Amino acid sequence: MSQPESLAPAAQRGMLRIESDGAIALLLVGLGLGAGLAARLRWPFDGLYGQDAFAYFRYARALWPWLLHGTPLPIYYWPAGYPLLVALALPLAGWGSAGGQSVSIIAGSGAAGLTYCLSRELLPRAPGGRAAALVAGLAVALSGAVLRARLVVMSDALALACCAAAPWALARYARTGRGGWLVAAALALAWAIITRWVCGLLALPLLAFVLIAARTNDHGRGLGRTAHLSSFALRPRWLAAFAVGALVVVPQVIASAATPAALTRHQWVETWSAANAWRRDFTTVDGTQHYSLPVAVFYLAQMAWPSFLATPLALLALPGAIWLARERSWAALALLAGWPLTLWLFLLGIPYENARFVLPALPALAALAGLGFAWAYAAAASWRRAALAAGLALALAGGLAWGLRDYHRLVADKDEQLALVAWVRGRLPADGTLLTFGATLTLQHYTAYDVRELFYLAPADLDGVVRQRRPTYLLLDVANIERQWAGLRPQQDYHYLQRRPGLQAVGQRANYTLFRVGRPGQ
Repeated sequence: MSQPESLAPAAQRGMLRIESDGAIALLLVGLGLGAGLAARLRWPFDGLYGQDAFAYFRYARALWPWLLHGTPLPIYYWPAGYPLLVALALPLAGWGSAGGQSVSIIAGSGAAGLTYCLSRELLPRAPGGRAAALVAGLAVALSGAVLRARLVVMSDALALACCAAAPWALARYARTGRGGWLVAAALALAWAIITRWVCGLLALPLLAFVLIAARTNDHGRGLGRTAHLSSFALRPRWLAAFAVGALVVVPQVIASAATPAALTRHQWVETWSAANAWRRDFTTVDGTQHYSLPVAVFYLAQMAWPSFLATPLALLALPGAIWLARERSWAALALLAGWPLTLWLFLLGIPYENARFVLPALPALAALAGLGFAWAYAAAASWRRAALAAGLALALAGGLAWGLRDYHRLVADKDEQLALVAWVRGRLPADGTLLTFGATLTLQHYTAYDVRELFYLAPADLDGVVRQRRPTYLLLDVANIERQWAGLRPQQDYHYLQRRPGLQAVGQRANYTLFRVGRPGQ
């Protein structure tokens, strides 16, 4: 007969807790996988849309020919952490975009289990304990934004998973002192950096966690000063962790330095300004944008957007932070509140607004929100607890429904892109050259035409294309060119082609107009 848990040795009780937590984490991963696969079956989608997803996939597919035969790689401005993993998955996925989707769905689903583990590691004394971590994991597993990230060939889901894994591994090291966890934390952080540069900011709250935990009696686990957290820069295990991180990051930095616009001249770096926080109108290399909200307000609102973190639950992140402050869990507070704050302080200075950019902060915010919910639940009268639980279920369901709506719209937009491709096929001769902007990578991927990106063509390049003895066409969203790109290269090229050699309208599909380049009879 086995001993009651209360009488079992401490090591045995710890093993029981670990096994139980592992099972819950795996269930959350399965829930995320199920939600993603169900949406994928209901609305089939190959994960490729817009321009960025095609660029990721194109680069991933080019890595094998480059490695085996030295074939030149395509132009690529982002760090390669995501396409490297996609390239490894391609042989198993028939070299199709399912390889990219598989990496995204595994990473996005894994982020839910990692968020649960992070919460359990940092918040063992939280009211409700495991319930707080469960709510945090559910918030990620059922997040509408994460659902979308799982199903696109983009780096967002991988960055999300890495930004959950690095804090969890570091918190495990802080509790156990095992060097393997420290190396794992360094590897996860390094891979987050080479997935999205902005994830490098996570190093700041991680460092704050270490410094506070080494000098206080509480770093979120109730432990005192420990030797493995003291003098961290001089200990071999820290040097090993730095070495592992450097082996991942330094080659990426060297490779990106060869393309200045990808690193030192990146728009987020060159145009960052605190004054952007309250601006709404910007002109950048990506054209002119007029946003509804100032940048700082937009990114703050996104952290409580229904499809990101269910709004009622997101509002409980503040009570969660207050509970940590009351309990003097300063290290956990520095990590869980410091990471979203650090990311927001950076994003408010860039001249762009995109809801995807706040996704790496979700695990930390979800942990705070789960803590806030558990605190409210523990303090509520028994008759109110049912209402709180029902409210939580409705909030999570509402956020997932919002995300499903967004995903459905994305699939509808992709279907329209495919319809545009079919329409172009019916009007261009097989030997035609197509100049275009906005739909370039879509047309390059789904057709065999010689498709040229207008953004990279100067007037002399255009003259060279037109002089070829092949029919040349231009496909443009003219209204967008005249509005968003006024005074910039795409509009200048369009007007140049109007003047010489001239444009003849062939037809129109939705917002796009197809022109034959040249005067009648040419």
